[in-house]
Amino acid sequence: MEVDDILEEVGQFGPYQIIFFFLLFLVDIQTSFFPISFVFTAAELKYRCLIPECENSGNATFNDPESLRYIPSLNGNPSKCFRYRPTDLGNSSCFSSELMSNSTVECAQLVYDSPRTSIASDFDLLCEDNRWKLSLVGTANNVGQFAGYLTFGVISDKYGRKFSLIGALMASTIFGVLRSYATDYYWFLFFEFADAFVSTGVFAATYCLAMEILGPDKRLLGGALLQCFYAVGQTVLGIVAWEVYSWRVFLRVLYFPGILFVSYFWLMPESIRWLFVNKRFDEAIQVLEKIGKTNKKPLSPRTKHNLYILKAKVVEGKDHEEANKMLASTMSMGKEEERHPIRSSLKSKIILIRVVVCSFCWMTNIFVYAGLSLNSVFISGHQHVNFILTSLVEIPANMLIYPLLNRYGRRGSQLGSLFLSGFSLLVVPFIPADLAVMQLILYLFGKVMITISFSVLYVYFSELFPTNARNTLLATCALFSRIGSISAPLTPLLAPYINPVIVFAIFSLLGGLSALLLPETRYSGLPDTLLDAESIGKKKKENLKQGCEE
Repeated sequence: MEVDDILEEVGQFGPYQIIFFFLLFLVDIQTSFFPISFVFTAAELKYRCLIPECENSGNATFNDPESLRYIPSLNGNPSKCFRYRPTDLGNSSCFSSELMSNSTVECAQLVYDSPRTSIASDFDLLCEDNRWKLSLVGTANNVGQFAGYLTFGVISDKYGRKFSLIGALMASTIFGVLRSYATDYYWFLFFEFADAFVSTGVFAATYCLAMEILGPDKRLLGGALLQCFYAVGQTVLGIVAWEVYSWRVFLRVLYFPGILFVSYFWLMPESIRWLFVNKRFDEAIQVLEKIGKTNKKPLSPRTKHNLYILKAKVVEGKDHEEANKMLASTMSMGKEEERHPIRSSLKSKIILIRVVVCSFCWMTNIFVYAGLSLNSVFISGHQHVNFILTSLVEIPANMLIYPLLNRYGRRGSQLGSLFLSGFSLLVVPFIPADLAVMQLILYLFGKVMITISFSVLYVYFSELFPTNARNTLLATCALFSRIGSISAPLTPLLAPYINPVIVFAIFSLLGGLSALLLPETRYSGLPDTLLDAESIGKKKKENLKQGCEE
């Protein structure tokens, strides 16, 4: 008797799971804010010098043609922080050419093109000398994620998915709100780091909770839904940024509703698999009974009886022949694995190879995805509309993969999407410039394929590791993926030596090749023990061997 068998009995994706995923939908919206909100809070603003000889702060407009005559142009745009030095001709009018000299001087006051604010204006992070401080906000965010993945992976495996999720949500809400009240740049930077650090706990626990409540046939659908929820969250982020001009109010609108997540202490159940692995049978049975009742597929008396027998054997130490048989399949872990699940998992050569391969694949995905976004031609038009549309297009792409991946399996879909992304991108630099449409089509196709690979990744990798170490090992893989997100912004520096798109193509192909080292999990149950995880893929090989011998 395995947990997947019980889930099939009470319903793999019924009304209970729909309600459960609605709760995760709200969580995913909140989770989508922390990795990208700094794009708006730490945005560079458009501004120029105020020309007091021609205007005053009360009536100045950014595009005033007379004032722009006295500001040097840089790459077709007015200089942000310098103007031509005025002469000493005090009686010269604004329209006099005698007012302007050939040398420049720093601005005394500024004129902005919009009433929008960011930390650049509030903390005086203006002009070229301070640009690095705005870039450092994104770095602090990535470093926070880097540190948070491993920390909250351990917390989730030791204290439960629910505890990790709700605790991280509350902490993220607090740090997000505090960030909006930051009195200087360094406090803002600290709260940016702290929010990213704790929010990774939400991200990791959400996927574990989702995958561990679904049967094997529905996990791919669950992963696609979570990716769509995340895209909806980024769309919400773009709409709020569009409507709210103050970065402080922007953060408060995003984060204050997070207080409501305290209700999840009563609304959100703990992972059934985590409860079983941690010998909390009564709670696990209560959750299963609630699932069965809501799905109108009650837990059968025999299954319930077997679970209580299993409890008697594992918790109370009572010997029972039937319990011994169930124990062999449901709780087959040694004392070392029970006491030190992470250490035991990493001692396994099979699991260690998976961690290395998954880390590289994850890094490849985020490196290529982020890199393609950063190196693409900037789309002209409204920046907020572009951001919203870019988020929305991922929803149909993520839902389309469900029927496709159910047919081709996890490994086939993972390596297939990475190969297709790599091959399409490899062709792009060699297409003549006069075939720009073909370049764009292949470029976008490569990005769609890497998006599909991302969706498969979360489902696939969660099926490769045992329950008692799953979140920590997934967090370890995600930890190393931060190398990709940190490296992607540096790829434009490669342009004088090699087209960055070729680099993305090579990494996609290498990621696809590395996926060949992973087993297929399409028809495998979610492994609860180290032995279960190591056995993935072996049964199929044994069956093929027996068929050949016959």
